[in-house]
This record gives sequence, C-alpha cells and structure tokens, in this order.
Amino acid sequence: MTYSYTSTGFILTKNREIKDLTVQSRLRNKKNNIFEKQFNNKQLKEFVLQTRWIPAQISGVNIDSCYGVTIHYD
Repeated sequence: MTYSYTSTGFILTKNREIKDLTVQSRLRNKKNNIFEKQFNNKQLKEFVLQTRWIPAQISGVNIDSCYGVTIHYD
C-alpha cells in the first residue's frame, strides 16, 4: 500500500541558517496532484523556516548537518 506524504530535506548550518531546502509531495490519489504546490510551498516549508533548530555538535562545537522532516497523510 502506498501512502501520501510531504517530505523536506535541508542543511542546518552551525549558525542556525537553513540552506538547500527542498520539499516534495507524493499523493496516493493522482487526482490530488493539483494540490501538490500547496503542500510544497506552505505548511511544511513554513514549519521548517519558523522552527528554532539546534545545530548538531561534535565535542561541543556546532557543525553543519543534514535534516529531514516527513509528514504522512491518510
């Protein structure tokens, strides 16, 4: 069974900046693909940009790292 989802990937820099943000949706019912841009450009993108992410650390030093968030739909 396939599921519908919207997924994002991005780099969180050591200075808490978001870089290379990508968002994509996969919708189980192909008729709903007309709504794909709405999913991509709004909810998840806003969530990523408005969240106060904490950079990953190695030995107490902030580093750039890759993150991802996926939301599944019924």
